[in-house]
Amino acid sequence: MAANVQFNPVIVTNFPGTFSVQSEGMQQGLAMDDPASRNWLSRGILASTETLPMWGGVAITESVMNPATAQSQLGGYITRAVNNAAVTGMSVFNQADAWIQTPQSRVPVAGNNMFVPFYRFGSNARIPVQASAALTAALESGSILQQVSWDFTGQQLIPYTPSYAQTNPSVYNSYTSGTGILQLTFGSAPGPVANDYVTLGGFTGTNAPFNGDWLVVSTQTGGTILNIQVTVGLGAITPASPGYLVAGGGAFPCKVIDVNVGNSKVVSYSSSTGFANWTNTGSTVLIQI
Repeated sequence: MAANVQFNPVIVTNFPGTFSVQSEGMQQGLAMDDPASRNWLSRGILASTETLPMWGGVAITESVMNPATAQSQLGGYITRAVNNAAVTGMSVFNQADAWIQTPQSRVPVAGNNMFVPFYRFGSNARIPVQASAALTAALESGSILQQVSWDFTGQQLIPYTPSYAQTNPSVYNSYTSGTGILQLTFGSAPGPVANDYVTLGGFTGTNAPFNGDWLVVSTQTGGTILNIQVTVGLGAITPASPGYLVAGGGAFPCKVIDVNVGNSKVVSYSSSTGFANWTNTGSTVLIQI
């Protein structure tokens, strides 16, 4: 599967929000035009191995291009980073002039072998990135040096989570709809402790609402049982659920400069249609890398 850019050339309509008056927030992936860092804007080529199109505000890995198979002066190969050890920079919309947008997919995106503009870590570029609601509430009035983590699946900044491996629960104990407490048992302690944020993924069907970033309110039996605060009123959890504890990435190497809650443009991608559109009521965090 390739990172195809989906569009229908027959359907033509207007772009909703073109003349928006909602302009107090930030736009995901649109780096600030700082004189000190703008000359560090680089570009590479989206690798043919990528299965999703690329947009701004994504953690990337830059690899050295093989001069025997391509022109290395075009830049390195760009892929989505999978963990903190692999991340080298952040993709941006700045100077992404050839990226494609259509009436059905209003966010400019790049497909395989198209150029991807990005900033490397160490450039001091300031870039707004999408952030979870749990993070934005915790960051306000805090130090710019407070630790945060990156969700490499959802491509957003989340509350700090310790570094631990992806783990499947051995028992899906219970979910109390009235309190929103989900209890999971693991064969051995996965690592999170009380007041840590964790990410759950892999839940499908009626269990899909359990996916997300949640707070561990307490642990039991040496940390092998996690009591996790999720949304109230989700209904019963299916005992044979395939959900798992997403690997914790540790501290993301950035400084938190500013927070904007509920009035920013963030990217919403549909894997079923292949379209990427703007959500105008998202939250962003301005980070310096």
